[in-house]
Amino acid sequence: MGKALLIAGSDGSFGAGLVRDFLLRGDRVAAAPMSRTAGSPLEADPPGELRTLSWNPRSPLSARNLVLETLRAFDGIDEAVMVYAPGGEEGAFHELSSAEIEGAVDGAIKGYAYFLREILGLFQKRGAGVLTFVRYDGGVTALPPLQSAAGGAFRFLAESLFAQYRNEPVVIRGFYSALPESEDFRRYILSFADRPDKTAGKWLKFSGLTGLLSFGRK
Repeated sequence: MGKALLIAGSDGSFGAGLVRDFLLRGDRVAAAPMSRTAGSPLEADPPGELRTLSWNPRSPLSARNLVLETLRAFDGIDEAVMVYAPGGEEGAFHELSSAEIEGAVDGAIKGYAYFLREILGLFQKRGAGVLTFVRYDGGVTALPPLQSAAGGAFRFLAESLFAQYRNEPVVIRGFYSALPESEDFRRYILSFADRPDKTAGKWLKFSGLTGLLSFGRK
C-alpha cells in the first residue's frame, strides 16, 4: 500500500495530472480543489484510491474538516501537498472588482494559512510528516498582478516555514517550475517522492534538465 496524500489546490490540468501521477504510483490521494465548483480533478475513472473533498478556503472549520475527512478515509496522512498553479485571464488591475481581490486574498492567504495550521498541527502531534509546496507558472514570463502577488506570498510563506520548522520532525520542501512542460515537471516531483529528507528546507527548481537547482534556500 502506498502513501496517503492530501493535495490542496488540485484544480486545473496541472493539479489533476499530479493527482493521477500519485495514484498511478499506488498512493492513496485526497484531492481538495480551491474552487468549490471544480468537482473531481479527473475526467475519467481514477486508476486508484481517490477521494475528492470539498474545501472552502475562507473557512477555518472547512480546513479542519478537510484534514479530518482525509484521516477518516485513509487512517492517516503521510504527506500534504499544496499546489499553486495560476491560470486564466485577469483584467486590468484598476478594473478589478472588490470581489475579485477578496477572492484572491481568500485563496492565497486565508485558505493556505488555515490549511497549514491544521496540517502542521497534525504532523507536530504525530512527530512525523511531509509538507510539500508546488508552484507551477506554466511558462508564463509575467503573471497578472493578483496572481503574481499570490505566487509571491506562496513562495515566501514556504521559505519562512523552512526556517521556522528546521529543527522539527516535519519535513517541509518546495518544487518550482516556470517552464511549460508540466508532465516533465510532475515527473521531476515524483522522482523525489520517496526521498523527502534529501529535499528538506529548500525550493527545488526544475530546469528542464536532469540536474537539480535550488533557490531561496535559507
